[in-house]
Amino acid sequence: MMMKKILASAATAIALSVSGASAATLTDGGTVTFDPATTYLYYEPLAAGSGAGSRTFTFDFNTSGSVVGAAVYLNTGLLLGLTGGLMEWLNGSTLLSSSSITGTNAQLAIPFASGDQRTLKLSWTGVTTAGVMSASVAAVPVPAAVPVPAAGFLLLGGLAALGAVGRRRKAKAAAA
Repeated sequence: MMMKKILASAATAIALSVSGASAATLTDGGTVTFDPATTYLYYEPLAAGSGAGSRTFTFDFNTSGSVVGAAVYLNTGLLLGLTGGLMEWLNGSTLLSSSSITGTNAQLAIPFASGDQRTLKLSWTGVTTAGVMSASVAAVPVPAAVPVPAAGFLLLGGLAALGAVGRRRKAKAAAA
């Protein structure tokens, strides 16, 4: 029991230190209004042989401004053995993104815009060894897209400048 408390405290401390934000607890089957300044945490001890299971968390993204992203970081701990583990981001019943849960850590991110509602589903087919499952969901910045035509012109301009410098050096060497 003491080990579970230590792991939970460590997971909370890491999640808060990475984000520098406040924390809120997630409830299975619950819906929260997503705040980019908050890290959402879920913690659950699982017993060996407890069989298949799933947890769902719904997020309403009513943030102002441009598109940002939400990332889930799942830590199954060193003592937990999940089989058939899967993380999924859903829009209603439509699958947006998924990732198998292998090893002790997994992550999955999606972009979202204001007005979106997304559901995170964690599922598994079995638990081989007892341990602690913890998950954190936090906002992550989505880099702005670089327009391809602008990048192409920039590349051509740089190549032309390099060619001009090379030609000038070659002419200077021939004259000397």
